[in-house]
Amino acid sequence: VFGDVAVLLLIGFWFPRPQSWRLAFILFYAFNPFVLLAWTVYAQDKTLLFFGIAALLLALERGREWSAWLAATALAAFKFLGAFGLPALALHWFRKRGWWWALASVGAFVVVLALSNLPWFPKSLDAFTRRNDLLAINPPIHASPTIVLARIGIYAPIAAKLLPVAAAIAVLVLFARRRIDVREAMVWSLFAGYVFLPDTDFDRMLLITLPFLLLLDLSLARWVFIWIVSCVSALAGLVATHGVPHELSGVAGTLNSLFAPGGTLRYVLWLNLFPVLVLGYYLLDRRAGRAPAGALTP
Repeated sequence: VFGDVAVLLLIGFWFPRPQSWRLAFILFYAFNPFVLLAWTVYAQDKTLLFFGIAALLLALERGREWSAWLAATALAAFKFLGAFGLPALALHWFRKRGWWWALASVGAFVVVLALSNLPWFPKSLDAFTRRNDLLAINPPIHASPTIVLARIGIYAPIAAKLLPVAAAIAVLVLFARRRIDVREAMVWSLFAGYVFLPDTDFDRMLLITLPFLLLLDLSLARWVFIWIVSCVSALAGLVATHGVPHELSGVAGTLNSLFAPGGTLRYVLWLNLFPVLVLGYYLLDRRAGRAPAGALTP
C-alpha cells in the first residue's frame, strides 16, 4: 500500500507533465484491473521496483544525474534491476562530466551492489545460481513471449542468454548514435533484460511496459483503447489463475474455451495484449517523428 501511494504521489505531484496527463496515469495505475490483478492480488514487489524506475526517469528528465545514479543503484541492490541500464547511464554521465566521473560512478555502483550481498554471503550468491537454472527452462513457461518462439520451433535455452545481451548492445548503440535519449535507453534496457526470459509472467511484463507509458502523450481515444485491452487481459489472467468469477458463471463455458491456463500460446497472446499495444503506440509516435513526453536532447 505504501509503495502504491508513493508511486501515485511521485507521478501526481513531481512529474513535469500537464495535469490531464498525470490524472490519466494515476487513474490507470490506481484502478485498472490488470494492474490490480498483477501487483495487488499477489502482493508483488513490482510496485517498489516501479517506484524506483519512475524516480530514475524523473531524475534524468530533470537533469539530476546524481539522483538517477542513486535510484539505479538502489534498484540494483534491491533486485539487480538497475544493472540493465548501467552502460547507458555511464555513457550519459561521460557525456556530461567526462571519463573520470563516469568510471568513479560505475565503481561506486559496483561497490554498493557488492555490499548489498555481503550480509548474506555466500548464500546471497544463490540468487544468481537460481537465475541461471531458470534460464535453462525449456520449453518456456507462464506468459513469456519466448513461448511463441518455442511453438514455431526456433527456441533454444541459449537464446535466454544471448538475446538479452544482443538487445542491450543494440539499445546502447542507438543511444550512442543519439537516436534515443537516456530515458528511452533505460526503459529499453530494462525491457531487453526481461522480455526474453523463459519464465516471465504477466506481472513482469507489466513492469517492463509501464515505463513506456511515462514516455507517451496519449490521446483520450488511445487511453480508452488501453483500458479496454488491459481489462480483457485482466479477465484472461483472472480466469487462468482463479477460474471464472461467480458473477460470470453464466458464461463460464465461453470464457474457459476462450482463455487458457499459463504456459499455453493463447495465454501468452491474451496476457501480452497490453505490452504489444503500448509498444505499438510508442513505435508509431517515434516513426511519426514525435519525441517522447518531456523530451530531452539525445
